[in-house]
Amino acid sequence: MLNHIFKKLLHTPDIAEKSHLTDTATIQKWTLQLSSLHEYEAHQKIIALLKEFNEGHSPFEPQRLHVLGIIEQAGSKFQYGLITQFLSNHANMTYSGKSLWKEIISFYWQLALAYQVLTNAALHGGEQGKAALPSLVLRSIHYQGKLMQWRYLHYELPTAQIWHAIHKLYRLAEQHGFAHDSMVLKGSAYCTCEQAYARVLLLHLMSPVGLNPNELELAAYWAWKWRDEIKLLPVYHPDQHQYCVVLAESLPPQPIYGRALPLESVRYWSMHEVLNKLTQTRLALTQRQQNIKLYNVPFADDPKLLLLHIQSQFAQIDEQPALNRINLRNEIAITCGNQDIIHALNHPQQAIHVRAFHQATGHPIEQYYRLNLPANTETCPVSQHDLLLVYNEDASQIASIAAVRWLENSGSKITTLGLAQLGALPKTVTICAVHDALCASPFNDKLTSELMTDAIYLTQSAHLIALHAIDSQYYDMLTADYVYRIRVRAHLEQQYDWVRVKFDILTRTHLTRLPTSPM
Repeated sequence: MLNHIFKKLLHTPDIAEKSHLTDTATIQKWTLQLSSLHEYEAHQKIIALLKEFNEGHSPFEPQRLHVLGIIEQAGSKFQYGLITQFLSNHANMTYSGKSLWKEIISFYWQLALAYQVLTNAALHGGEQGKAALPSLVLRSIHYQGKLMQWRYLHYELPTAQIWHAIHKLYRLAEQHGFAHDSMVLKGSAYCTCEQAYARVLLLHLMSPVGLNPNELELAAYWAWKWRDEIKLLPVYHPDQHQYCVVLAESLPPQPIYGRALPLESVRYWSMHEVLNKLTQTRLALTQRQQNIKLYNVPFADDPKLLLLHIQSQFAQIDEQPALNRINLRNEIAITCGNQDIIHALNHPQQAIHVRAFHQATGHPIEQYYRLNLPANTETCPVSQHDLLLVYNEDASQIASIAAVRWLENSGSKITTLGLAQLGALPKTVTICAVHDALCASPFNDKLTSELMTDAIYLTQSAHLIALHAIDSQYYDMLTADYVYRIRVRAHLEQQYDWVRVKFDILTRTHLTRLPTSPM
């Protein structure tokens, strides 16, 4: 018995032993040996092999596709185990959870890259490449989507490059006439390129940033189940369509708000059938909601709350949000940097701002719009996920606050920013955590300045942006001479140095200033 255990410990398949990445027999034998390793170590070996596979950019060979299939099948078993561990224990894991997440992400990253490289090779691979192209494009879209899904967990929204790549893949399927062909994706699961693409679009429209891992996995499952209801059409029907995507652009899916686009690459779709499926799912949950399992892990939360979140995101198509009514001018003034933002909100006339130039992208109403910012790191150090203040036309007042979703540096020393408007007319408030909904307000008592913190209140919505952690459920919010008792309803987004939450106002009282109060 001990000898058997020692053999397992001592025999570690060496990556150098199987350098022949076109020999299916060698790869098959090597993957079988991985069963002697711990699941995590075997997973790392698979990723190392995929990295080696991706280093070679040889012309298309069917044998390389077969080899990749063997690696994918072997790695999927270990990937399943790691995801099961992550979903079961993520709430109790810190550093180990981050390591697991990186391992899971790496597998999807390498597979997405491998199928993307093979797709490009197949386009120039003659008849053999043409025959393999549909399956390659389907798997490329699928793994790009899985990569996006797991990045949402770390508040990473898809960059312009990612949207460009996945739009291009689906456009390729349309151009070659196999977008609606049903193919085997995995095991007994069949899928078309349109359905795989629709799943990616649906999950993004669910606003998955901020969901916990189990919620995100369930949302992705529903996106998979509802994908058949999305039919992408090049012709706009105003009585049916609510969303569109521009295949030639690098933007996420967008609401239409009744305005068609004069672009050949635009695709429209209706959400009515998806909403019907959502309603059916909610009704079915009353009988069997305790039986939901994801990767054999029971879903412990109330799934109806997640459905309400998804429905609220889809319902926004019926009302044009205030952030989309902000006029996108050709030139605007912005302020960046957390301390500069707070100072600018408190002293607008003293604010230091720089000019930025709007770059039109073809969409009439953009939640993510582009700005070209002349590179000047001394006066405007912008990085991804930063907050920015956007001023009105004469730069005399602050019009809105936005977040940098992606940025790209070009050779001409121009930084292109992708911004998401978070809300209009922001203002600073002072907040302080309280024990419950009924306790006395600390603002009416002796209060040291260390207990008070600045936050940004989005006045046209019940959203609050804090430059520190929001750990309590109840807070007192001071603005002017009024104290609002608020209850945090949901964490909408969390970045490295700021967090955005949605709250309910419970009470409003007039501030009673005591002589001993530092305020």
